[in-house]
Amino acid sequence: MILRFISSFILVVATVSSFAQKGDTVLIQKRAYERSAVRQNFIITPYLNPALNYYRYSDSYSSLSISGDWDNESRALNAQEGDGWGGFKVAADSYVRMSDASRIWGNAYYHNGERKNVQWNESADYDLIYPYVMADTIGGDIKSETYFFEGGYAASHGRWTFGGEFSYRALLEYRDVDPRPRNSIADLQGKAGASYQFNKRYAVALSAEAHKYKQNGDITYYNELGVSKTFHLSGLGTSYTRFDGTRNTVRYQGHIFGAGLDLLPVKSDGGWTSSVSYQHAFYEKILPGANDLTLNELDEDRYQGEIAWTSATTRNHSWGIKANAEFRDRKGTEILYGDAVNSIYPQIATAQQFGSERLWSNLSAFYEQEQTKVWRWSLQPAVGYHYRKDTYKSPSKKVEYSLFDTSLAFTSTWRWKQDMLFVRIWGAHQEKLDATLDIGQVTHPYAMTILQQNFDMQSSGNTSYRISLRWSKNVFKNMLAHLEAGWQQARYTNSEKGTSLWVNIGLSL
Repeated sequence: MILRFISSFILVVATVSSFAQKGDTVLIQKRAYERSAVRQNFIITPYLNPALNYYRYSDSYSSLSISGDWDNESRALNAQEGDGWGGFKVAADSYVRMSDASRIWGNAYYHNGERKNVQWNESADYDLIYPYVMADTIGGDIKSETYFFEGGYAASHGRWTFGGEFSYRALLEYRDVDPRPRNSIADLQGKAGASYQFNKRYAVALSAEAHKYKQNGDITYYNELGVSKTFHLSGLGTSYTRFDGTRNTVRYQGHIFGAGLDLLPVKSDGGWTSSVSYQHAFYEKILPGANDLTLNELDEDRYQGEIAWTSATTRNHSWGIKANAEFRDRKGTEILYGDAVNSIYPQIATAQQFGSERLWSNLSAFYEQEQTKVWRWSLQPAVGYHYRKDTYKSPSKKVEYSLFDTSLAFTSTWRWKQDMLFVRIWGAHQEKLDATLDIGQVTHPYAMTILQQNFDMQSSGNTSYRISLRWSKNVFKNMLAHLEAGWQQARYTNSEKGTSLWVNIGLSL
């Protein structure tokens, strides 16, 4: 199955790339050099509209890669997602200029690995369905496999550009020792957009998107001595006690609808860009073993905004500034039932108990200089603010904290006749502004342990630093091989630390 998947998307990328090379005479090193420029990657959000992705690149570019990544935390930043990871990834992506009026793009990957020491959670996609996960007090390592496909197309017709994109993610997570969760996910997304160039410089665009989501999960035991109690969590240390116990099968299903408005300069070098978008997500948690009883419903509203300005490239240098923010408002509802009659539970009430508000905001800038014909460097400073507040109404509970962070990145690129070296050095500091943990009675003492640990880590100040190097070399006929390695470490004010390593090898054409 894995080999078939890898072979299939390598064949697709190779075929698509052959179309790209027919009309693309720009040397691969030059294309890779342009793609690695900070200026090229500073503005991303408007290009998420498939109609505007038509304008993203002027040349075709495809790549294949194999990578390995390892993370280890002395204490988990979020115990319910584990304290480490080890795995590998095979990926392919392509952006092809089919003609003067059409573009296609796509990417696919297979990701295999293991999350280490997952606690108080036996469900997948924790951040998506939180707080309504299944949990037990045992936990352990979780094996994970992800298959992902994405493809898009855009074409221009006079001043109009139209585009569409779809993606599909399939994930399987499981454990080979008791308790043995097995979670399978199918996540389908579609997006469409249209843009209109209303003057010589700018285009305005609209987009709409829809997702359909489903997760099936169950926990089994092979140990003849007994099973562990399964908890159906409802947030901040509470659980749906009536259904806790041995109900080990669950289904999550839901959807997302969204829309966006974007402004992009398409006929000039530099200028203003802006994006605003809205998404509404709805998920429900269902017990298949109890006549498809719906335990919980989750609603989330997500608002995003971004505005940026970039200079024209003059005298071999450019710069830009960007402000962006995202706000998420999540509300969880518990559905209450009366006594069962013939295995049917009558619904008697609903209670909106859980709430979560999260805000991310960031102000960043860049300066990039073509110092010589063979050397380019850049600086990227940024400051940000993060706020989170989780509440539970009855009994009253609250977790609240806010953080301020600063960061600075330096990049440098050298290129020669056949070789190119890209170096990135990054450092960041995050400072706690305020933090409150107000939790009373919990469903199990272990829940309080996890809540306290997560609060201590997530609200803690920390300092992080990272370095990565990517060496590329021309091979064969206008192909580029690369080897990349990177290292990152975070040190927290509570003396904990986390370390990440990654390597990547691949071929571009």
